[in-house]
Amino acid sequence: MKIDMDEPLTPEKVIAIGKAWEDNILTTLPPEYVLYSYTPEQRMIGLTRAEIENYVQEKMKLLEALAYLIKERDSLVRMMPSKMIISRYTVSERLAGLEREDIESYLQKMSETDSVTV
Repeated sequence: MKIDMDEPLTPEKVIAIGKAWEDNILTTLPPEYVLYSYTPEQRMIGLTRAEIENYVQEKMKLLEALAYLIKERDSLVRMMPSKMIISRYTVSERLAGLEREDIESYLQKMSETDSVTV
């Protein structure tokens, strides 16, 4: 909307300017920001049962696919040799969270056998 500043502003023009700004702001914001303040029921007004059920079915398909991929990833990781997996991490990452007793026990084994491998 173009505003001619030479013309006096009337209440109708101010309302039109406000409406244009509102439309501009609402169209540039991500949907989650605009819809945040609405209740779930308000957000579903005007949708058909089929639209809602199709949405839910698509989400379930995605969740099932994700669960399958996670399961496959886990089985692939189990198939990889331990050395291959562990060697990817730094010393700090590998030792973080271990108990002091575990580290000392391992060091003891190392001194007894000269080296310990996985």
